Amino acid sequence: MVSSMIYLKLRICCFIGLCLSIYATYVEVKAENIKNYKALCDLSQKVSCTAVFNTPYGKSFGLLSYLFNDIPNRWNPPNGLLGTVYYVSFIFSTFFEHKSLFKLQMTLCICSNVLTIYLAYLLYYIIQNFCVICVSIYVINFLCLCEMFKIYKKVWWRKFVNSSYFGKIKLMALENMTTKASTITTRITTTTATTNIFNENHQGDRYKN
Repeated sequence: MVSSMIYLKLRICCFIGLCLSIYATYVEVKAENIKNYKALCDLSQKVSCTAVFNTPYGKSFGLLSYLFNDIPNRWNPPNGLLGTVYYVSFIFSTFFEHKSLFKLQMTLCICSNVLTIYLAYLLYYIIQNFCVICVSIYVINFLCLCEMFKIYKKVWWRKFVNSSYFGKIKLMALENMTTKASTITTRITTTTATTNIFNENHQGDRYKN
Protein backbone atom coordinates (compact mmCIF):
# COMPACT_ATOMS: atom_id res chain seq x y z
CA MET A 1 0.00 0.00 0.00
CA VAL A 2 1.17 3.51 -0.77
CA SER A 3 1.85 5.99 2.00
CA SER A 4 -1.37 7.98 2.45
CA MET A 5 0.45 11.29 2.94
CA ILE A 6 2.24 11.10 -0.42
CA TYR A 7 -1.05 10.81 -2.32
CA LEU A 8 -3.08 13.03 0.02
CA LYS A 9 -2.98 16.22 -2.08
CA LEU A 10 -3.69 14.26 -5.26
CA ARG A 11 -6.73 12.61 -3.66
CA ILE A 12 -8.00 15.97 -2.44
CA CYS A 13 -7.70 17.42 -5.96
CA CYS A 14 -9.46 14.40 -7.44
CA PHE A 15 -12.23 14.64 -4.85
CA ILE A 16 -12.82 18.30 -5.71
CA GLY A 17 -12.85 17.38 -9.40
CA LEU A 18 -15.32 14.60 -8.61
CA CYS A 19 -17.69 17.00 -6.83
CA LEU A 20 -17.50 19.48 -9.71
CA SER A 21 -18.15 16.72 -12.26
CA ILE A 22 -21.18 15.46 -10.32
CA TYR A 23 -22.56 19.00 -10.12
CA ALA A 24 -21.93 19.54 -13.84
CA THR A 25 -23.87 16.35 -14.63
CA TYR A 26 -26.69 17.47 -12.34
CA VAL A 27 -26.91 20.87 -14.04
CA GLU A 28 -26.92 19.35 -17.53
CA VAL A 29 -29.67 16.84 -16.66
CA LYS A 30 -31.76 19.60 -15.06
CA ALA A 31 -31.27 21.87 -18.07
CA GLU A 32 -32.50 19.13 -20.40
CA ASN A 33 -35.64 18.45 -18.39
CA ILE A 34 -36.54 21.93 -17.13
CA LYS A 35 -37.06 24.81 -19.54
CA ASN A 36 -35.22 28.03 -18.66
CA TYR A 37 -33.38 26.28 -15.83
CA LYS A 38 -30.81 28.51 -14.16
CA ALA A 39 -27.94 26.99 -12.20
CA LEU A 40 -25.95 28.62 -9.43
CA CYS A 41 -23.02 29.02 -11.83
CA ASP A 42 -25.15 30.98 -14.31
CA LEU A 43 -24.02 34.48 -13.41
CA SER A 44 -24.81 36.26 -16.66
CA GLN A 45 -25.48 35.64 -20.33
CA LYS A 46 -21.74 35.35 -21.06
CA VAL A 47 -20.91 33.57 -17.80
CA SER A 48 -23.22 30.57 -17.92
CA CYS A 49 -22.49 26.90 -17.26
CA THR A 50 -25.90 25.88 -18.59
CA ALA A 51 -25.28 27.60 -21.91
CA VAL A 52 -21.98 25.73 -22.29
CA PHE A 53 -23.39 22.35 -21.25
CA ASN A 54 -26.25 22.68 -23.74
CA THR A 55 -23.88 22.96 -26.69
CA PRO A 56 -22.83 19.85 -28.68
CA TYR A 57 -19.45 20.07 -26.92
CA GLY A 58 -21.13 19.45 -23.56
CA LYS A 59 -21.49 15.74 -24.38
CA SER A 60 -18.53 13.43 -25.06
CA PHE A 61 -16.44 16.59 -25.55
CA GLY A 62 -18.22 17.09 -28.89
CA LEU A 63 -16.34 14.19 -30.48
CA LEU A 64 -19.23 11.74 -30.91
CA SER A 65 -21.50 14.50 -32.20
CA TYR A 66 -18.85 15.35 -34.78
CA LEU A 67 -18.37 11.73 -35.87
CA PHE A 68 -22.01 10.61 -35.81
CA ASN A 69 -25.01 12.71 -36.77
CA ASP A 70 -28.16 12.54 -34.63
CA ILE A 71 -26.59 10.26 -32.04
CA PRO A 72 -29.04 9.36 -29.21
CA ASN A 73 -28.38 10.94 -25.82
CA ARG A 74 -28.00 7.56 -24.15
CA TRP A 75 -24.94 6.91 -26.33
CA ASN A 76 -23.62 10.43 -25.89
CA PRO A 77 -22.87 10.90 -22.16
CA PRO A 78 -22.35 14.34 -20.59
CA ASN A 79 -18.80 15.51 -19.97
CA GLY A 80 -19.57 15.63 -16.27
CA LEU A 81 -20.46 11.95 -16.20
CA LEU A 82 -17.21 11.03 -17.93
CA GLY A 83 -15.35 13.21 -15.45
CA THR A 84 -17.09 11.47 -12.55
CA VAL A 85 -15.95 8.05 -13.77
CA TYR A 86 -12.43 9.40 -14.33
CA TYR A 87 -11.99 10.90 -10.86
CA VAL A 88 -13.54 7.92 -9.04
CA SER A 89 -11.21 5.53 -10.90
CA PHE A 90 -8.21 7.76 -10.23
CA ILE A 91 -8.91 8.04 -6.49
CA PHE A 92 -9.32 4.26 -6.24
CA SER A 93 -6.04 3.65 -8.10
CA THR A 94 -4.03 5.80 -5.68
CA PHE A 95 -4.42 3.15 -2.96
CA PHE A 96 -2.21 0.71 -4.87
CA GLU A 97 1.46 0.93 -5.75
CA HIS A 98 2.59 -0.61 -9.00
CA LYS A 99 4.89 0.68 -11.69
CA SER A 100 2.50 -0.12 -14.56
CA LEU A 101 -0.39 1.47 -12.67
CA PHE A 102 1.66 4.62 -12.09
CA LYS A 103 2.43 4.82 -15.81
CA LEU A 104 -1.30 4.56 -16.52
CA GLN A 105 -2.04 7.31 -13.97
CA MET A 106 0.58 9.59 -15.51
CA THR A 107 -0.72 8.90 -19.02
CA LEU A 108 -4.29 9.70 -17.96
CA CYS A 109 -3.15 12.92 -16.28
CA ILE A 110 -1.29 14.06 -19.39
CA CYS A 111 -4.25 13.15 -21.64
CA SER A 112 -6.69 14.98 -19.37
CA ASN A 113 -4.55 18.13 -19.59
CA VAL A 114 -4.33 17.84 -23.38
CA LEU A 115 -8.12 17.53 -23.39
CA THR A 116 -8.27 20.54 -21.08
CA ILE A 117 -6.39 22.65 -23.64
CA TYR A 118 -8.82 21.48 -26.34
CA LEU A 119 -11.88 22.32 -24.22
CA ALA A 120 -10.44 25.68 -23.18
CA TYR A 121 -9.95 26.51 -26.86
CA LEU A 122 -13.57 25.59 -27.58
CA LEU A 123 -14.79 27.60 -24.62
CA TYR A 124 -12.95 30.76 -25.58
CA TYR A 125 -12.98 30.75 -29.39
CA ILE A 126 -15.95 28.60 -30.43
CA ILE A 127 -18.60 28.81 -27.68
CA GLN A 128 -17.41 32.26 -26.54
CA ASN A 129 -18.76 31.86 -23.04
CA PHE A 130 -17.25 31.46 -19.59
CA CYS A 131 -18.07 28.36 -17.55
CA VAL A 132 -17.00 28.55 -13.89
CA ILE A 133 -17.30 24.78 -13.39
CA CYS A 134 -15.35 24.02 -16.56
CA VAL A 135 -12.48 26.35 -15.73
CA SER A 136 -12.35 24.99 -12.16
CA ILE A 137 -11.98 21.46 -13.54
CA TYR A 138 -9.21 22.67 -15.88
CA VAL A 139 -7.31 23.97 -12.85
CA ILE A 140 -7.90 20.70 -10.97
CA ASN A 141 -6.51 18.67 -13.89
CA PHE A 142 -3.37 20.82 -13.94
CA LEU A 143 -2.90 20.45 -10.17
CA CYS A 144 -3.31 16.69 -10.47
CA LEU A 145 -0.55 16.60 -13.08
CA CYS A 146 1.74 18.65 -10.82
CA GLU A 147 1.09 16.25 -7.92
CA MET A 148 1.85 13.27 -10.15
CA PHE A 149 5.25 14.73 -11.01
CA LYS A 150 5.93 15.28 -7.29
CA ILE A 151 4.99 11.67 -6.54
CA TYR A 152 7.27 10.54 -9.36
CA LYS A 153 10.20 12.36 -7.78
CA LYS A 154 9.42 11.13 -4.26
CA VAL A 155 8.65 7.49 -4.99
CA TRP A 156 9.47 6.16 -8.42
CA TRP A 157 12.59 8.15 -9.31
CA ARG A 158 14.11 7.30 -5.92
CA LYS A 159 13.34 3.61 -6.44
CA PHE A 160 14.80 3.77 -9.93
CA VAL A 161 18.02 5.34 -8.67
CA ASN A 162 18.36 2.88 -5.80
CA SER A 163 17.60 -0.27 -7.78
CA SER A 164 19.02 0.37 -11.24
CA TYR A 165 22.41 0.96 -12.79
CA PHE A 166 22.76 4.23 -10.87
CA GLY A 167 22.22 2.35 -7.63
CA LYS A 168 24.98 -0.10 -8.55
CA ILE A 169 27.32 2.80 -9.30
CA LYS A 170 26.56 4.33 -5.91
CA LEU A 171 27.19 0.98 -4.21
CA MET A 172 30.50 0.51 -6.06
CA ALA A 173 31.58 4.04 -5.15
CA LEU A 174 30.68 3.43 -1.52
CA GLU A 175 32.62 0.15 -1.46
CA ASN A 176 35.60 1.87 -3.09
CA MET A 177 35.54 4.65 -0.50
CA THR A 178 35.30 2.06 2.29
CA THR A 179 38.27 0.14 0.88
CA LYS A 180 40.37 3.30 0.61
CA ALA A 181 39.46 4.35 4.14
CA SER A 182 40.39 0.89 5.42
CA THR A 183 43.73 1.02 3.57
CA ILE A 184 44.55 4.46 4.95
CA THR A 185 43.61 3.35 8.47
CA THR A 186 45.85 0.28 8.13
CA ARG A 187 48.76 2.41 6.92
CA ILE A 188 48.33 4.87 9.76
CA THR A 189 48.20 2.04 12.30
CA THR A 190 51.30 0.40 10.82
CA THR A 191 53.19 3.70 10.77
CA THR A 192 52.22 4.43 14.35
CA ALA A 193 53.30 0.98 15.53
CA THR A 194 56.63 1.30 13.68
CA THR A 195 57.23 4.71 15.22
CA ASN A 196 56.49 3.40 18.71
CA ILE A 197 58.90 0.47 18.26
CA PHE A 198 61.59 2.82 16.98
CA ASN A 199 61.10 5.17 19.94
CA GLU A 200 61.25 2.28 22.42
CA ASN A 201 64.47 0.93 20.88
CA HIS A 202 65.98 4.40 20.83
CA GLN A 203 65.18 4.95 24.50
CA GLY A 204 66.59 1.49 25.34
CA ASP A 205 69.88 2.37 23.65
CA ARG A 206 70.09 5.60 25.60
CA TYR A 207 69.66 3.79 28.94
CA LYS A 208 72.37 1.27 27.98
CA ASN A 209 74.78 4.06 27.22
